Amino acid sequence: MSVRAAAPQRSSWRQLRRVALRVVAGLALVAPAVGQASRPRLRLERIDNARCAQERLLVAYASELELEGELRSRPPSEYGLWAGQRRVAARPSGATTFAATGETLHLALVVALGPAYREAVPALREGAASLARALPAGSQLTLIGYTDEARRLGSRLPARRVLGAVEGLASAELAGDPALVEALGLALRSLAVGETALQPQRPVLVVVSDGIDRQPDWEAFRAIGRRARHQGVPIHPIAYSPFDERGPLLNLGELAKRSGGTLRWVRSAGGMVSAFEQLARQLNDQLVLTFHWKACAQATPLTLAAGGLRSQAVLAAAGRAAARSAAREGSGAWPWWLGLLALVLVVAVAAGLVLLTRALLRGLPRAP
Repeated sequence: MSVRAAAPQRSSWRQLRRVALRVVAGLALVAPAVGQASRPRLRLERIDNARCAQERLLVAYASELELEGELRSRPPSEYGLWAGQRRVAARPSGATTFAATGETLHLALVVALGPAYREAVPALREGAASLARALPAGSQLTLIGYTDEARRLGSRLPARRVLGAVEGLASAELAGDPALVEALGLALRSLAVGETALQPQRPVLVVVSDGIDRQPDWEAFRAIGRRARHQGVPIHPIAYSPFDERGPLLNLGELAKRSGGTLRWVRSAGGMVSAFEQLARQLNDQLVLTFHWKACAQATPLTLAAGGLRSQAVLAAAGRAAARSAAREGSGAWPWWLGLLALVLVVAVAAGLVLLTRALLRGLPRAP
């Protein structure tokens, strides 16, 4: 074969090899994320041991969720309580939902009100109003809007006053860059223990945003997520980009991951209402499971397990301390075996691409 005749074959080989390497690199990047997102999750928000001393009871607050926050349902009897690899309670002695406990929420709602959200404001009003109406009796809501600055539009409002504040939401012009991180910091201060003696037991932060901030720095969002985790405040973002700019939405995913919240991605403004309704179901229908364990006073990390799913490990604590303890213990990492499976899949696909490339090269016409 002459040098000139061999040149096209070598060129084809280089092109195919470059394509194969790009595909493998892409799979290596996305396989873990896909594996984590598509698998149902069992989230343990906290374990309250206030009834341990007298009754030897622990109360676990948990949710089992499908992709993007749709609640899963299974018989409460299938949930077990584990300490490491040891099952300490085969099934709960009692089960109810958060809405049925009579406990209350303090919910901080952060909403983007810049000009990009002008057409989304009507759906935002409707969705926020539906969430406010669904809150348990006695709950409070703090409303924060942001453009190039963050403003408290209502603080610790009861349900009857929340609706009026929500109806007053309107977009405004930007004099500078969006102040999303500033608004989140203001919300966390509003939820902080000690701001008022009437602090409800369960704080929650909901943010409706496109993820764009004046600081295009992931570390700013990581810091907010860590701060929320330390406070025991899950952040539930409703992510909507009017211009389908998806990169900044990753900032919102970082908030949810680090705080133990749930990200909901809304493709159009019309989907915002259903996202709020789904979030309300997640909050109200959160499982509250009571377990009897003689050694409940032990400072041992505990997990819930059911149907092949296992939650992150948390330490039991009393009242609000339980939420902070759970948040500190939850790493937000995905299971090691899922990472191993993703790696095996990537290697298998890479091997298949190499074999395919060789087969294609063998089929190329040879020069005389």
